[in-house]
Amino acid sequence: MLRYFVFGIVALLILWRVPQLLILPLTIVALIGLALVIRSALRARRAVTDFGPAAQAVMTLTSARSWRVTAANLGLVNTGQRARGLMGRPEAVTFIPRVLRTIPTPYGADAIVAGAPGQDLSTWAAASGRLASALGVAAVTVTEPVPNQFVLALRASDPLAAPISSPALVPANGMSLLLGLTESGHWAHMSLANHSGLLLCGAPGSGKTAWLTQAVGGVLTYPEAQLLLIDGKAGHDLDSLAQRSYLYLTGDQADPLTVLMALRDVQSLMRRRLVNAVEWFGGTPNYWSRGPHVGHPVVLVVIDEAQTYLDARSGITKDEKALIAEIQSVAMDLIKKGRSAGIVVVIATQKGTTDAIPSAIRDQCGLRVCFRVQTREAVEAGLGQLPPDAPSPIGQDRGVGVAVSPEVGVIRFRSPYIAHEVVESEMAALGRLTSDPTRVEVSNSDMAQGITEGDPA
Repeated sequence: MLRYFVFGIVALLILWRVPQLLILPLTIVALIGLALVIRSALRARRAVTDFGPAAQAVMTLTSARSWRVTAANLGLVNTGQRARGLMGRPEAVTFIPRVLRTIPTPYGADAIVAGAPGQDLSTWAAASGRLASALGVAAVTVTEPVPNQFVLALRASDPLAAPISSPALVPANGMSLLLGLTESGHWAHMSLANHSGLLLCGAPGSGKTAWLTQAVGGVLTYPEAQLLLIDGKAGHDLDSLAQRSYLYLTGDQADPLTVLMALRDVQSLMRRRLVNAVEWFGGTPNYWSRGPHVGHPVVLVVIDEAQTYLDARSGITKDEKALIAEIQSVAMDLIKKGRSAGIVVVIATQKGTTDAIPSAIRDQCGLRVCFRVQTREAVEAGLGQLPPDAPSPIGQDRGVGVAVSPEVGVIRFRSPYIAHEVVESEMAALGRLTSDPTRVEVSNSDMAQGITEGDPA
């Protein structure tokens, strides 16, 4: 921009020293220089307005000269030859990646770039760190949605840095758990359909329980969902869900024997559903093919501080160790077979390592959510094997987590905070929807007559 300004000033000064015939052309040149100055200033202002902290990076990418120099310095240009003239004589040519467009995002901008010949995703991934430094942004992540077209995510700021709150419970999107706000500015959900196990990990104070409360509460706004709630900490953190739970075990009621009996009831329900699936689920052996119904609701089994019941070291006496072994067996059976019966088990723990949760149970959970943890071992235990460039929950703020599922892949999100009193009030208002699905299971003909699970036999 400065060179255009100087160019215009020099042209105007020359007007005072040149013959009359040159005044008009030099005036035109001066006006062109001034127009370029104004255009450059407007472009910079528009970039700041649209892209905020990523404005300078976007201006570098969209300036042909600046991008050519930057790409060359980073080794992102290739050289080759092409035929020239009628004789087809070879000519050396430099191929420069072409910036197709830039799109504002909550974290800065996305730049869509057509790669130079011979480049692939690994080429750009290897240069992403140096590219971030050159563009003056915190990080650049690269994806390749279509062959040889790369999306550069220019992460100039963290859209999840500030806490968010909601004055009311956010209803679930069907049978799914609300995760929260993602880095792209969208609300993400985790579908429960065709899943039977969710592993939830997070250190104390990471926001794990707050997320669990609002996510499960959102599902419980539907009459087609029922909840068995077990609090291994024997505290009051989950009290807000009590009136929408057909059975809430906490305090003295959360002893291993009572927990085992409650889980066995769900296991019996699962077995009845599997045996009668074709009749009860509209001619299909899979519960989810027909979908949840008030007569056959989704049964959520939430076990908070699950290591209390799944870690063999929690048992002191021989009888207690035997009870824990039984609980492990029933929990494993529910997670392995519950998918086709509409049973979903949520295993919540401070850490998912094998010294807390047996790997045989942990590895059967197809859904994973992990809030802040301290070690790579804890990350792998909670989320499984992740790609090298995947987001990590290590050191994340309270309420920020990472989720993994076949439907959403790997995403980082911030959960909205909803006050305990708000959730408790809404669950109390929905208490009339609560019934015990383990008491009575019904056929399609029964449902046609208005009988539902939980009605007296």
